[in-house]
Parts: sequence; C-alpha cells; structure tokens
Amino acid sequence: MDALPDLAVFVDAAEHGLRNLSHPACTLPLAGRFCDEVTTWRRALGIARLLMHADTNGFHHELLRSAYTRASYLARCQREGYADFHGATSRFEPFLDALTAGDFACAKRIAELSPALFRKGDEYQEDFIYARFLFDFCLVEGRAGDALEGLLAQYEAIDGHSWTRLELCRALYSRDAARFERGIEGLLEDRAQEVAGQQRRRMDDAPSLTGQAVCIEALALLKLAESSSIPARNEYRFCPALARIPMTQPFPRDGYPGAGVPRR
Repeated sequence: MDALPDLAVFVDAAEHGLRNLSHPACTLPLAGRFCDEVTTWRRALGIARLLMHADTNGFHHELLRSAYTRASYLARCQREGYADFHGATSRFEPFLDALTAGDFACAKRIAELSPALFRKGDEYQEDFIYARFLFDFCLVEGRAGDALEGLLAQYEAIDGHSWTRLELCRALYSRDAARFERGIEGLLEDRAQEVAGQQRRRMDDAPSLTGQAVCIEALALLKLAESSSIPARNEYRFCPALARIPMTQPFPRDGYPGAGVPRR
C-alpha cells in the first residue's frame, strides 16, 4: 500500500465538510453531499490513526464522528420531511462505523431513521435488502422474526445476488458459526479482489488507501456476531486485531453533530 498522507490532510478535509454542513445556509439539498464528505473522511481518518499510530481510541472516536454525523443528517431529513438519494438506506457505511466502534445505540438510531422502503433509481435492491436486514437484525437484537425471514426470502429471489452477503445474513439469523466463517472469508476474498482492482486503477486518494487496508464492513459483522454469541477468530485479513480492541477512552461528547442525540 502507498504511504498515507499526514493526518492533517484527513483532519482538514473532514473539518471542511463539517463547516459546510453546519453552516446556517446549508439547505438539505446540499447537506447530503457534505454529510457524505464528513463521514468518508472521518472514517478514513480513524483508519489512518490506527495504521499510523496504533491509536485504537482515535480509530473508534473518528468512526463515531462519522456515525453521529449520519444520525444527525437523517434526523434533520425526518424533521423537515425531506428525502433524496443521499438518505437512501443502502448508504449505510456510518451504521457500520457505529457497530465497529461498539455503539449499538447509535447504530440503532441510524437504522430507525433510515427509510423502510426501497428507493428505485437511487439504490440497488440487493444493497437495500442487505442494509435493511442488518438494520432490523440490530434493532431486534438478533431475535428471529417474520421480518428477518421475509428479507432473507427477498434476498434469495434476486438474480445474481451476492452469495457472501446472503450467507452472512443467514449465519447471523441462525447463529451458525461455520456458516458465518464461510461467509466472512468469502466477503474478505471479494474485498481482496476489489482492492487489487483499485490498485490496478491506481486509486491512491487517501480514503481509498485506508479502505484498502481495513474492511469496516467485516469488522462490523464481527461485532454483530459477537453480540449474538457467534464465535469467530481473533484475526482476519483486513481486520487487524488492533481494530477489534474495545474503546477505553469514552467518546468526547463535545457537541459534535449527532453526539448524544436523544433516541426517539
């Protein structure tokens, strides 16, 4: 992997997006783009802190800043009755950030505030169903139910669906450790192929470089497995053991957008 830029590059980009998002003149048609900018760079900054300084608390704190930003944006959309593709359910990376950082309350809030219906033209149906399954699984704390069974059936009916993601959903639903292991290995093999493609295309911007090193989706799924008492190994590709060390310093709830927002 190419050398990462100085952390100041990440901080400046994230704070630039936050200034725009927080500006009184920032209307909701503009806010979605700035929200995406903040969450992308906060996630990248967290991974950079982990890779460059073994800063596990900094890693989790930046992921939470991403997640709280998304929760705040979705809450504003709900208050003002606004919807566009930026608020689509399948744009669920900040939800994964919250899970990875161990903040299930924030993950649940994002799930609650995200659209329950598929937005045709704004997202792929498979991505929507996958995200909705993880949302609902988190909301019901892993308990079986008709809604989850229905989503699994919808997923299976999609032509050309991702075997690995469906296998992971089935494994979580049934608490099947062997199936989960197959699924997570498949997901990480898919990720390795994506990374190889990005490297061939010389995608060397800072967010791409950090994403090539650490897979937040896999880390989030490992957290969900852990919460459901599904055993897993300590180390996987793209999932360094450092990233799975729990946060030891509480998140500094310093007025960051969405931090400490009361649940509905």
